[in-house]
Amino acid sequence: PAFPRVVAGDWHGHLQWARHVIRAARDAGAGTILQLGDLGVCWPGRGKGRLDAKLDRYLDGFDLDLIFIDGNHDSHSDLRALEVGPDGLAHVLPRIKYLPRGGRTVVRGVSVGGLGGAFSVDHAWRKPGVSWWPGIEEVEPKDVAKLIAGGPVDILLTHDVPAAVPMQSQWSNLDAETIDRAQVSRD
Repeated sequence: PAFPRVVAGDWHGHLQWARHVIRAARDAGAGTILQLGDLGVCWPGRGKGRLDAKLDRYLDGFDLDLIFIDGNHDSHSDLRALEVGPDGLAHVLPRIKYLPRGGRTVVRGVSVGGLGGAFSVDHAWRKPGVSWWPGIEEVEPKDVAKLIAGGPVDILLTHDVPAAVPMQSQWSNLDAETIDRAQVSRD
């Protein structure tokens, strides 16, 4: 079956970058963008919802849907409060849909699983409940168990790099405790 050809991540609420990716997705013939977390919707504060509304209108203008998982820099308390529909998604707005941890959905005949979250290695510079969600930002064993219990998926979306995937760290200045804690999410 036809499948969306666009996967993106870490927009961090940057609307201009999002618009660039949306235009590229349209040009590639995609109907859906799979976003790997740190999107920036449902972000707390005075402007809450503004980015969401602008992004939804822009997606609608290009007849595209966005399905995202949570990263470590997403409003975890707000995302967890969303109601998940029979399609396995929580609809933030008509074009913006959240795939919860351990959840699954079907996109154009392809099964997609979500395992978002990660440890924020930059937590020392963030404010709890505002830009950092200690205790709920990281992947938990129950999330993995839920995903596995549903059987295989064609595509697994993760925010953190799974431990089996080699990567070169750019965080050589991190202390050993932070590196070890981040490794737990990868494992």
